[in-house]
This record gives sequence, structure tokens and C-alpha cells, in this order.
Amino acid sequence: MARIILARHGETDWNKESRVQGALSDIPLNDFGRQQARNARDFLSKETFAAVYSGPLSRAQETASIIIEGRDLDIITNPALTEINAGELEGIHTADLGRRFSQIVTEMDENAEMVKAPGGESLATVQERSWRVFEEIVSQYNGKTVLVTTHYFVILAAVCKVLDLPLMNVTRFYMATGAVSIINMDGTIPRLEAFNILP
Repeated sequence: MARIILARHGETDWNKESRVQGALSDIPLNDFGRQQARNARDFLSKETFAAVYSGPLSRAQETASIIIEGRDLDIITNPALTEINAGELEGIHTADLGRRFSQIVTEMDENAEMVKAPGGESLATVQERSWRVFEEIVSQYNGKTVLVTTHYFVILAAVCKVLDLPLMNVTRFYMATGAVSIINMDGTIPRLEAFNILP
């Protein structure tokens, strides 16, 4: 078993402006986002991390760096933890899409397959690649707690996996920037311990 603490990165200017911000947009944290990361650091101060994983984008990396300030830990960067590739929709204001980006990537076609943004990737792909990382964490850090700083769709895809929900249900969840969620991976039945805690 491993306990995985999932921290969504803090706010960026694109979050504030409601722009589609995927894997192709390496937008840094803004001042409020850094404060959110400090809040998460304080909230998690009593946790003992066996390891720290992060996606490669600067907003996730900086969030991880702030949370583990004062700890003798290295950040393990894994590209499989990066945000969904939004393709041609990167940077577009969500108001110009006519609906939320999460609705676009979870719409079902007549063959009941997950759709994706033009030039992007499906949410199913995000779930497959990121879940493999969680399985590796379980095998390497049995009985320990691991911090993973990552992104909106990576975390929601994990939550759907844990709860055995179809991915189209991500539209039913709300998760703030800087929020903390926790999953327990006991090897047989993963459990959602906490979701969308905003320190």
C-alpha cells in the first residue's frame, strides 16, 4: 500500500484568465499561486514524504519546490504526470469555446469513444499514462506516503479510476488550483481519502 497525496499546482495567469492551459503551455505560477503552494506546504507540514513526484511543467515543479521547502528531498520529474495535451485549443479563452474544456474532452461520439481536441490527446490516454506512474509508486514505496504535484485532468482521471467511474464524470467534479487530494493504494481496492481540500 502507498498513500499518494495529489497537489494541484497553484494558480497561473492563464487560470485567472480562464484560458485552456494544457501540456503545451508552460505558464508559471503567479503570486497568488505561490501563496497557494505555501498554504499547501503548511497544511502538509506534518506529513512525512518518502518521495516527491512532479510533472515537467514549471507550474507543477515550482509548486512541488515550495511544498517541500526545508526538506531533504529531490523532485522526481515524470512526463507522464503532465497535463492533457489540448492541441489547437491551447490558450483559447474558455468563453470562446461555448462550454467548459472538460466538456469537450469528455463528449462521447456514436462509438462511445473518448474524443480529444484537434491535435491533442484524449482523457483516456492521460489516465493510462499517469496511472502507470501511480502503480510504480505503489511498488516502490509500499507503506509510505508520496507527494505528487500535477494537474487538473491528471488528478480527476485518477479520482475516476479510484471510484470506478467513467471518465465522462470529470465534468461533475470541481477542483481548485492549489487543492490537495489523497488516494490510498492498497494493492487491491484503491480508496479516495480526501478530495479538493483547499488549505
